[in-house]
Amino acid sequence: MVRNLEVKKSPASKVERRRIINADATDKQVLQAVKDLIKAGQKVNEYRLMKYCRANMYGEWSDGKVHKSVQRLEARGRVKTELILDGGRACRVVRI
Repeated sequence: MVRNLEVKKSPASKVERRRIINADATDKQVLQAVKDLIKAGQKVNEYRLMKYCRANMYGEWSDGKVHKSVQRLEARGRVKTELILDGGRACRVVRI
């Protein structure tokens, strides 16, 4: 005897979908910020990205939010990053 078992979508799956949507929106904003800073002729690092996003984009921006977004964009092949020393400190430079 075979039963039809329906799998109900749990609230956790809705939450996870919302997180993915929000992450995609964040990634689009960060990618736009990278393009804007490159057009301005500036060297783009994560700290400068965070300052730019805080000043020019909607929402709360932290260094962790920008860092995770850059990691996702790098994993998708949209940007490339390089760790350099800048003024004696490690700095992650972002390039398209």
